[in-house]
Amino acid sequence: MNQRLLSLDAYRGTVMLFMASAGFGIPQVAHSNPDHPLALLAPLLEHVPWVGCAPWDLIQPAFMFMVGVAMPYSYGKRTALGETPGKQLMHAISRSIILVLLAVVLASRKQQTWIFTNVLGQIGLGYTFLYLIHKRSFKQQLIISGSILVSYWMLFALFPTQEPTADGSSLTGFFSHWSKNANIATAFDSWFLNLFPGSMWKPNEGGYHTLNFIPSLVTMVMGVMAGTYLQTDVPLLVKIQRFFIAGALLIVTGWILGQFACPIVKRIWTPTWVLFSGGWVMMLLGFFVLIVDHLQFQKLAWPFAIVGMNSIAIYLGSQLCTGWLREFLHIHFGGPAFYSQGSGPICERCGVLLLLWGLCWWLHKNKAYLRI
Repeated sequence: MNQRLLSLDAYRGTVMLFMASAGFGIPQVAHSNPDHPLALLAPLLEHVPWVGCAPWDLIQPAFMFMVGVAMPYSYGKRTALGETPGKQLMHAISRSIILVLLAVVLASRKQQTWIFTNVLGQIGLGYTFLYLIHKRSFKQQLIISGSILVSYWMLFALFPTQEPTADGSSLTGFFSHWSKNANIATAFDSWFLNLFPGSMWKPNEGGYHTLNFIPSLVTMVMGVMAGTYLQTDVPLLVKIQRFFIAGALLIVTGWILGQFACPIVKRIWTPTWVLFSGGWVMMLLGFFVLIVDHLQFQKLAWPFAIVGMNSIAIYLGSQLCTGWLREFLHIHFGGPAFYSQGSGPICERCGVLLLLWGLCWWLHKNKAYLRI
């Protein structure tokens, strides 16, 4: 089965819409008005401070997972068109470079900033390695993934513990090796990022690090495994069942290891986070394949799929145009009703999201797709 499944675009589109929504403005409303009826949803639409997982934390791993799922389809098509492995490798390398440079540009809108922690930078740093791994057998991919996770765990576990941070996010005992901005990844960034001209490195406020791309590569490899499996001749319902089983096993394994091996922390992409989040996004893939491809709810999937087909467009739009779109809404729709009951941020965010969706619809209607 080499035909692209609609569920994959719908999955990616759903993830991108959530990513662009900024929590639909609900966390902002909850912070200013805790009694607002929607304030109860705020914890679900924000990142956890350090250890643990909220649904909002699953957006980035879902997006990176889908990068892996798409790879067997993308390069399978290139192979079918007669493209040589050397040319495919050069395409992967060029895509890596473009994504990393784009990440730096997006981070440097006010001043030159050398950071590689946003999702495009993380994908770019790992993409060429992902391309090389995706050509290996399933067994080899499994061994490589396991080796990466164990090695990365040892890198943290063997690094001397550092002075705790003052924000209360430091961990105790053995888990102190994974405390916020007091770990090997922080030490690496303090050296690496200061190599760039004009750089004045300081610890990342959220605790994110460049080296996150190493374990997140495994998240993308999981996607490659899933995408490759989707192309087999195994009955679709069997595939769906196995995605749910594999996802459940990953969640349980990640949670158990998270009790004694290392904490489940998205911000530094700990090995236990790779397994735990990987299980959830794997099950989410099974859900989309079930609903869209097996049960044939394709009309329901269409509004999300057109966003998935232009994921780079909506990402750049959300990064570069949100301020302008908010001003547009204020000028043309701003009024007492827009801010009724303190719901202004929700109206703003939902309005911006609708405009961004309209952009994707217009691009799809004109068969225009932004590719890298």
